[in-house]
Amino acid sequence: MFRVLKKGGKFIVANLHPMRSATGKWHRKTNGKKLHVILDNYFDEGERNWEMLGVQFTNFHRSLSTYINNFIRTGFVIKEIIEPTVAVEHLKEYPDLDDELRVPNFIVYVLQKP
Repeated sequence: MFRVLKKGGKFIVANLHPMRSATGKWHRKTNGKKLHVILDNYFDEGERNWEMLGVQFTNFHRSLSTYINNFIRTGFVIKEIIEPTVAVEHLKEYPDLDDELRVPNFIVYVLQKP
């Protein structure tokens, strides 16, 4: 799952962070408290399926090096990489996003063709 936008000569690619698309599930205590994200099968690239809020999703997991090396091989220059998170002041309004301060869910690549 990714989105590509072209803006002002730059290409912006937004995707699930490869760390989260590998497995990315939370290991929890018996009371449900999140302890840490499970990172497994990171180098096993390919299709991943999961359900969230009753909706089925399919993603094609790739490692970070696969993404970056393919951008370079196809002639892109990487201008910036962004791992967005939630601002602390927004946690009062959206407390369920507190895990966004612990691990990245998304990654944004800002690319340019010379």
